[in-house]
Amino acid sequence: MRIYIILFFLVPILFSCKSSTPPEILDKDQMADVLVDVHLVNGTLATVPQLPDSLYKYGINKYQVVFKNHHTDSTQFRKSFKYYVSKPDQLDAVYEQVVEKLKKKTESFTKKSTSPKNAVPAK
Repeated sequence: MRIYIILFFLVPILFSCKSSTPPEILDKDQMADVLVDVHLVNGTLATVPQLPDSLYKYGINKYQVVFKNHHTDSTQFRKSFKYYVSKPDQLDAVYEQVVEKLKKKTESFTKKSTSPKNAVPAK
């Protein structure tokens, strides 16, 4: 009888310890890559005049290209984002990757723009 009581409490604990993400959810690395590109698209759209339907006109295609490049779609991205929002510690880890990747992109852009080849010659 004692063994049944132990099993009764042990089995739910073992099933609740599952740490992997569901199969329809993007893993942390994929989610970070998609979020980097989504944030870059958001930045480019900030320069577009905010007229009626400007997001639809300019933005939808850019987001579709991002999802296509990452072999996903907007539905899977939304599900994944909701999943990570419900788990703040995992979302924090994803955004740490996003920040690092954006810093690297910024540094590479800064290096290119300040290199001697791209310098404006003095007159």
